[in-house]
Amino acid sequence: MKRYLIPALKTIGVLIVLDILIIVILAIVIHTERFQSWMKDRSIAYISETLGTHVALDSVGFNLYNGDLYLYGLEVEDLQKRKMLMMESLEVHADLLSLLSSRVNISSAEVRGLKANFFKERPDTAANYQFVLDAFKKNHKEDEKEKQKDKKIFDFNLDKLRLSDIDMRYNDNLVKLKEFLLSGTAFSSEHIDELPYEQMRLSMKDLETSWTGKTKKGPVRNTVMIEELQSDYPHITIKRIHYKTDNGRPRRNTGRPKRGWFDAGHIDAVGDLDLTLSHHDKDSVSLSLDRGVFRDSIAGFDIRDLRAKVKMIGNQVHLRDIVVQQISTTLKTDTAYIKLPRKAQGDSILYYSTSVINGRTQLRDISRPFAPVLSHFTLPLNLRTRMKGDAYGIQFSDVFVFTDDKALTIHAKGNITNLRDKHKLNVHFDVNKMTARGAIKKKIINQFVVKKFMMKQVDLLGTIGYVGSFDIPWKRELFRGTITTAHGNMDFNFMIDNLSKFLTGNIKTRAMRIGKVLDIPQIGEVSVSADFKFDISKQRTAQMRRLKGGKLPIGDVKALIEKASYKFLKFSNIDLSVESDGALASGHVSSGGKIVDLLCDFTFTNTDEMKKMKIKPGIRLHKNKKSKDKDKKSKDKDKKSKD
Repeated sequence: MKRYLIPALKTIGVLIVLDILIIVILAIVIHTERFQSWMKDRSIAYISETLGTHVALDSVGFNLYNGDLYLYGLEVEDLQKRKMLMMESLEVHADLLSLLSSRVNISSAEVRGLKANFFKERPDTAANYQFVLDAFKKNHKEDEKEKQKDKKIFDFNLDKLRLSDIDMRYNDNLVKLKEFLLSGTAFSSEHIDELPYEQMRLSMKDLETSWTGKTKKGPVRNTVMIEELQSDYPHITIKRIHYKTDNGRPRRNTGRPKRGWFDAGHIDAVGDLDLTLSHHDKDSVSLSLDRGVFRDSIAGFDIRDLRAKVKMIGNQVHLRDIVVQQISTTLKTDTAYIKLPRKAQGDSILYYSTSVINGRTQLRDISRPFAPVLSHFTLPLNLRTRMKGDAYGIQFSDVFVFTDDKALTIHAKGNITNLRDKHKLNVHFDVNKMTARGAIKKKIINQFVVKKFMMKQVDLLGTIGYVGSFDIPWKRELFRGTITTAHGNMDFNFMIDNLSKFLTGNIKTRAMRIGKVLDIPQIGEVSVSADFKFDISKQRTAQMRRLKGGKLPIGDVKALIEKASYKFLKFSNIDLSVESDGALASGHVSSGGKIVDLLCDFTFTNTDEMKKMKIKPGIRLHKNKKSKDKDKKSKDKDKKSKD
């Protein structure tokens, strides 16, 4: 037994020593610069042959003892010999022994100076990187059952991943990143969807991404820049996110100072975000927007606080506890729902709805982006409404606007249609009831920096009520309805034409005590129907002011007074006309009778001092039949003599 055992042990010992010597020699050889250079050349040759293009690598190094891999100066060209991929360095530190137990343990991996230039010249041509995908594509498909049978489960652990100086381009789309750091990544290939986010830490600095979007009016360049992002699960903080758009054309309000500064083609907004991620899986995400701040100093948006709880399930977004706060405006709603379009499934419709929105606002908060005329509107208003709509229109229901003292109350509903075509876009509202009491009328008018006309008459009207509707189509505003006052009611219908710059319309009243309104007690109750036209062009008005001065509106009024009284006299079927050139208003009144026509001419220069109106009464006698026949014969004779 011994004579067999001893030689066997010697043989095994010799083999072990030889194996050790071979391993030591291989280790020494592998770690030599010459061998690693040889391996680099062989690898480059293989990859170049496989891809059919130029591949260059400055140097490569690896250390089997501590699992280090180094790669420097990688360069890959596309098939047209253009530089497609470049990388300054790749450094990986891993535990190679863990591979024996189906574990991948990487203590750190770092990529520096990665630059990629991808593009696709036309939709019907292949991308310049397609040949790489084709080269490594398998020649045949394996049976799914065999794949599952032979599939090995492994654990992956990455302690730290760092990316720096990344510059990737696809056509004119760009992603640039100064620094990206990820740590605590671990998962099993069997449960790859169940990443332990609570262990992951992520930070990112100086990210810039830009792309060109297509609109009906042409391309728009979009850019998003993030100065810093920190994720310490479940909290995510984004510092200074900067969103810009540029359509390459002048702003929409260029040369039009009255127009708001908002222009979707020129957005320049900066903001900060604080998020809390509470739930996530492959089908849904739940998060809380704890704080959002956005400001576009050019357009005039200034959102001081934006909060909401968000749950996304597929293409459906459910929001709760929404708060939007501007400088002097706060809007709140309990719930909102958004259905996002899914073009891949043929669904291109965006839909949204809200529960009751409660708010308090000063309209000056929206003056710069939308309506400069509201820049001094500091009167606090409270509002309630519901809202729903899609990409084509918005509907508002249960609208209630009121001041703190309820001196002004408005109940209404409305809609905005044709949002995608400004020439067909229309804003329509039905005012079910509006009431303005006491001094609130003057307060509202004084919110606007415009010349005030007939303010005394507005005050004398007393409490004003209104029921009607208005429409705002392209370049026009149309108002209609019934106004109730302390001295009678009035139906009206008028239009503001912003193309021709004229205000036109008509009013009608069955029994209005005009004398009370004009502060002329001698005039009693009046029944009148009138058409009017006023010039609202600033250029034309300024020109007339330079010529004649004055403070009156420029325009004319033509009216039929069905009945009226002046002192103890009563009149009916009176024609009234008034023309104003801005400095002087001249009027003419005529009332036909069987024998005589009553006439009256009047002038005034100030609507607040109607008592100083200059009146010149007159009469016109009717001619008898013989006189009329004689005048007719005389006119005919003169006509023949001229012929």
